[in-house]
Amino acid sequence: MPYDDILSSVFLGRAKPYKSILLPFQPGYTEEYWAYQTDVEAAKAVLSTVGEPLVLSYAEGLPVDEQLAIITQTALAAAGLGGESLISSLVLSSTARSTVVLATSRRSSITSTRPVSITADYYFYSFGGEMGYFNFFGWNDPALLPIIGGSVDPDATISAKAIADGQKLYMEQLPIIPIAWTGKDHAHSSNVSITLSNTANGLLRWNQFGVTG
Repeated sequence: MPYDDILSSVFLGRAKPYKSILLPFQPGYTEEYWAYQTDVEAAKAVLSTVGEPLVLSYAEGLPVDEQLAIITQTALAAAGLGGESLISSLVLSSTARSTVVLATSRRSSITSTRPVSITADYYFYSFGGEMGYFNFFGWNDPALLPIIGGSVDPDATISAKAIADGQKLYMEQLPIIPIAWTGKDHAHSSNVSITLSNTANGLLRWNQFGVTG
């Protein structure tokens, strides 16, 4: 993955590296288990063994997703999946994309993210739980369930260990490849100040705005 190129060209330097399944503002966040960097030669050694078509899909109407797909496809071609190999960029509606990815196996997903929820168990389950909303490819590891439970244990020592173990598991297996953390900034009129941005669904409600003029 061309991490630096994505941060500079897709996000114009306004995003930061995202190196965990959790977000930087969440309690227990750590980058300790991130062990990856762009290495074209290493990618060539691995991707040369791929014996099936690679399909790169993104949802329509989302410019960032389209730009991510284009730059990722270019990087994959540089790593040997160009020319004779089939790389298809499918422009799909969000619903169609979910249908396609849920029907596939042995795949991974790349993601950039904005604030959604403060709790670690939300991310652990959403991306890897059996019915997790973002577990597009049916990743399943028996070690995850006790981690999710432990992350909400009232004993701070137990929850801290589970939160660390969960991040370690995700970064070792990479069912989702974190790319960019876009922060908590929101564009808004100069006469509006945002007083709160971390809501359960990641959206801002009008009653959380403060109108100054």
